[in-house]
Amino acid sequence: MCDYWPEFAAAGKERIPTRQPLSTRAGSAALDQALDRARAGDRITTS
Repeated sequence: MCDYWPEFAAAGKERIPTRQPLSTRAGSAALDQALDRARAGDRITTS
């Protein structure tokens, strides 16, 4: 995950694979709209 989002690697999270934060096991909030790759890294779109 830190290859795409370097700040994510803080506090020992550098070994978390990309698939985990994107799955339901990650405990992340649900999105209310479809998200494509172009908008995935946009902090305004995803906040």
